[in-house]
Formats: sequence, C-alpha cells, structure tokens
Amino acid sequence: MTRSKAGRRAPTRAVWSLSSAADRRCRYGAWLVAVLYGIALLAMILGPHKIGDVFAETDFYGGYAQGARLLLHGHLDPARYGVVGPGYEIALAMLGVVIPNLFVAAELLSLAAMVGGLLLWIHILSRRTDSRLALVAARLTRLRLCGLSLAPTVWQPMTIALCLLRAP
Repeated sequence: MTRSKAGRRAPTRAVWSLSSAADRRCRYGAWLVAVLYGIALLAMILGPHKIGDVFAETDFYGGYAQGARLLLHGHLDPARYGVVGPGYEIALAMLGVVIPNLFVAAELLSLAAMVGGLLLWIHILSRRTDSRLALVAARLTRLRLCGLSLAPTVWQPMTIALCLLRAP
C-alpha cells in the first residue's frame, strides 16, 4: 500500500493478480472449454447413444416419459407426484412440443443442464475468485471420469443441479 496525497492508503495491485487481458483470455478459455464440452456431448447424443441404459435411465422409461406424454395431452395427475414434483416432466413436455422423440428431448435437456451448470460455475468462480480458477475448474469438470459417460443420459439430477446453481 502506498500513501496518496490525502493521507489515505491507495490500494496496490497484488502480485498474483492478472492483467485485464490475461483475465479475459482465461475467461474466454473457460468458455471455450464449456463450448467444446457441449459439442462433445452433442456428438455423443447424436452418435452412439441411441438407447438408454437400465441404470440411470430407468426413471425416464418408468415414469418421466409417460408423465410428459400425459402433460402433452393436457393431463396433470397430482397422485403421480408423491415424492418428486412435476418440474422435470413439465420441462420435458415443453421440449417435447418441439422434439417429438422424448428420449432425444431428454438427452438435450441433460446436455443443456450439464453445459449450463458448467457455465454457471465458470461465472461464479471468475466473479468470486479468479478467472484462472474458473479455467482450471472448467478443465477438471470436463475431464472427470463420468463427464462424458453420464452427461448424455436422461438424468433428472443434472436439471435439478442447474436450478440449484442458478438460485441466489
């Protein structure tokens, strides 16, 4: 800290802080990681992932697809929602208006949740800490073991996680 003319301490720049150009490069690099992650997931959805598995996607086949179809026909049955509310089914039905294949619609909903969650983490970390940390976190999130194996699955928790990240 140095003293200004008025006798107050003027803030000095920390040694570890970034220039605005370096900060912008790190932020754009993190966004690029998220975009490439989205492209890889889209390739997985449009390519080899044609049929859901029996582990993570049994809820989709067992209830979410049927609930979305009922919503598309104008039927909202409160008895169906003993534990989990109709939020995911409503989102799936809204996407099902545009994409008639509900499995593909659910995969795209999961893709949006995964990439949206990654973008929100990048935004939170770059605003609260440093854009270098946001870039490292984006790379680590993209490279984790289940990043490409569970991301294109029809998985409700990813949509819930996105909504929780967005909450203030």
